[in-house]
Amino acid sequence: MGITELWDHELNRLYLAVLADKADRKLNAKEKLILVDAQRKWIRFRDAQIKAIGTHYGKRDGTIWRITTARQVMDVTKQQALRLGSMLGF
Repeated sequence: MGITELWDHELNRLYLAVLADKADRKLNAKEKLILVDAQRKWIRFRDAQIKAIGTHYGKRDGTIWRITTARQVMDVTKQQALRLGSMLGF
């Protein structure tokens, strides 16, 4: 499993944790729907970002651009996971 997949796993874990949070900040049903909708929109954004990243860096020669592409793709998911984690106080 690569680092991007690990961040994707962490993102999914945190997303479910936010939805199931039992602390004082627990979301009500309407707020959960807002979060679910936002996450679905973020997935579309993520897919578009990954496509744009691949388009931009995929035309360049040299192995460093494959590494740069992988890093940029990983960062998209990592940043969303960190956002979700912050909702839990991480």
